[in-house]
Amino acid sequence: MTTQTTPKVSGRVTMRHIARQAGVAVTTVSSALHDTGRVSPDVKQRIHDIADQMGYRPKLAARLLRASRTGRLAMIMVVGQGRNPSTLSQSGSHGPIIAEFAFACSRMKIGFEIEYLETGKNKVAPECFTSGQVDGALVCGKLQDPDMAKWFSDNDEKFPCVHMDKVGPYNVWQDTGGGIYQAMQHLAALGHRKVGYLGVDSNYHVHQAGRDAFDRAVSDFNLDDANGKWRQFITKEDAHIRSHWIDNQLINARKLLKSKNRPTAVMAQGVPDARCMVHAAMEMGLRIPDDLSIVTYGMPDDAEKSPPRLHCVEPDFAAMVPAAISMLRARLAGETIAQKSLRIQPQFTERCSVASCPQ
Repeated sequence: MTTQTTPKVSGRVTMRHIARQAGVAVTTVSSALHDTGRVSPDVKQRIHDIADQMGYRPKLAARLLRASRTGRLAMIMVVGQGRNPSTLSQSGSHGPIIAEFAFACSRMKIGFEIEYLETGKNKVAPECFTSGQVDGALVCGKLQDPDMAKWFSDNDEKFPCVHMDKVGPYNVWQDTGGGIYQAMQHLAALGHRKVGYLGVDSNYHVHQAGRDAFDRAVSDFNLDDANGKWRQFITKEDAHIRSHWIDNQLINARKLLKSKNRPTAVMAQGVPDARCMVHAAMEMGLRIPDDLSIVTYGMPDDAEKSPPRLHCVEPDFAAMVPAAISMLRARLAGETIAQKSLRIQPQFTERCSVASCPQ
């Protein structure tokens, strides 16, 4: 029986050396060494053994800095002016992200803070940083305030951050477009050729990615969207007020179904949009999914809440948040991060709102 020896490395051992020896990705090594992400116990133990054998140590500067650190992380929720944090935390993405962050930090025994940073006010610097409460933060929300965006950019080295689903030097994204494209491919495979889209006309990543994915799918699968007439959108301003969202999206849903030549399937940008589509179909005596198939994007609990249980592209925050924490902790440890932008694939769950196209 031969015993495999771990090769010696000239100079400082890095995660890249460990990954090459273990035959895994650098991100897997980072997750194993920082106890984040989804790494099996066997793989995690093997990575730790290889790291010990190779003499891996974090950068000296990082070890010295750690002595004066708090050991705490923050989740900074950037909200628009006048938005109510209590209602925002109940929204489709913010609430689950906060919950996953709290769970991950508790599991890893990391102290944490959650701060709401409102745009449009004079305050542009997060208090969790300026008061010295945390070492680094995940940032959730678009930095629309130019002064706020500049502060984060200017202080990125001093106050390391990883951005969630937003532009930044280090970020983790949900591949929203990829998930919606997969859902459209599913509809096409079931024979649907006449398809509609119900969404939001805004420049937010999740909305833009959804619209772009729909466009690609219409072209790639030779689908018919009535030359764009079966694409209905509410404004970004309407989307910020739930009553406006529901009232105006219901009008749009009725427009999609009012003619005899109507789509046989609709991709809804969010669960509220899909519920408007269901309501409009019921008003017209259409059955879901026999007469109209509906797919949406959103959280599984929302998709399950009321009938019909919706086919849904579901963002995987359980993978996204630990990956962001892993990247942040690697930054704090002074490690070189090979992949500064990670994409997380959403889950596509089939339930009760899609059927083969009626002939």
